Amino acid sequence: MSGVFSLIVHDLGVQPKDLSFWDMLRAKVDPNKIPVNGMEAYLTATPLGRFEELPRTFAGDPGRIGFYRVAMEAARRFGRAVHIFSGLPVSRREFFYCDQMDAELVTLLGKTGFRIEELPAAIEKLRMLEAIANPRKADGLGMVDVGKNFCLPNKRFSAGCRAWAAARDAVDAASSAVTAGGFVHTMVEIDRYLANEVKTMSNSTIVPVAHLASAVQKKPSLDSSANEKTFLITTAIKIAEDNYRTRNRDDLLAMICGAIYTEANRKDKGSGKFFAAKCNRAEDQKIHDAIRAFGEGFLDLIWFGDWKGRPVNASQRKAVIDGYLWAFTTTPSATPKKKEVEFADNKGNTSEELT
Repeated sequence: MSGVFSLIVHDLGVQPKDLSFWDMLRAKVDPNKIPVNGMEAYLTATPLGRFEELPRTFAGDPGRIGFYRVAMEAARRFGRAVHIFSGLPVSRREFFYCDQMDAELVTLLGKTGFRIEELPAAIEKLRMLEAIANPRKADGLGMVDVGKNFCLPNKRFSAGCRAWAAARDAVDAASSAVTAGGFVHTMVEIDRYLANEVKTMSNSTIVPVAHLASAVQKKPSLDSSANEKTFLITTAIKIAEDNYRTRNRDDLLAMICGAIYTEANRKDKGSGKFFAAKCNRAEDQKIHDAIRAFGEGFLDLIWFGDWKGRPVNASQRKAVIDGYLWAFTTTPSATPKKKEVEFADNKGNTSEELT
């Protein structure tokens, strides 16, 4: 049997009643519910609830992620230390402590005990994990395996990118504005987390490649298809995998650049909006040079780097494409500078005007 404990209430010999998490979270006093007397909580420890077992599922409504998140929120709401034990309670100095948390959650949070000022960050991580792993009926993406990978440092970025892409697809497929709004919120939260994650990464390969792509392709609009947004990376992957026996880097580079330029030029002539503006490239860098730089980045960092010059399985390929999609879509585009032109006034004098 497991129990949840805080600072206890002993009513002068009266057997204390078990309090639930919801009793602690209740902001409004309800005479029909068991009240939490804050003054009595100073006397000794109070059993707040007893559970025969933890929720059976990792995610869900309720799941173990939600159980620990509610426990942390209860500690903040109640204003007293909350300790969760699988057996007899022992003395702990932390404001929140749990001795049987899932290994994935311990890896994500970094520890099992937290000071009060550390709880908001831990709760935020658990909420994000719920948004990824919980089923759709519980306002999640239903991606439990991705959620577990998100807990692991070496898989967190790729898992976050997959979740971001799934949330984006869910927004497009949402049947109502309310449903779409929930997935948009998930996208924003994951995007913010990934942006911070990239700052701490020293071995990222897909982000530099996506930045090179922004010098080639104009940023697609929100309603553009995923195929259009991932055109450069999927083309490079296809050419490399179809010709993986070609170990010569220059030959592969020529094939990738040729395929990209031919199709991109066709797309640009059709819409006139494919190639990125000149301001997104280095000074005096032509579009051919930008395509070559992208091809070199793909080959050196991903194909001959991470993939060792061999085709990979569908899961690894999708992780790279999703990572590229996030990094390319969120990379800010430069604004074209206004051109300086000369004009003559009616007296024949010339001056410069910004247009």
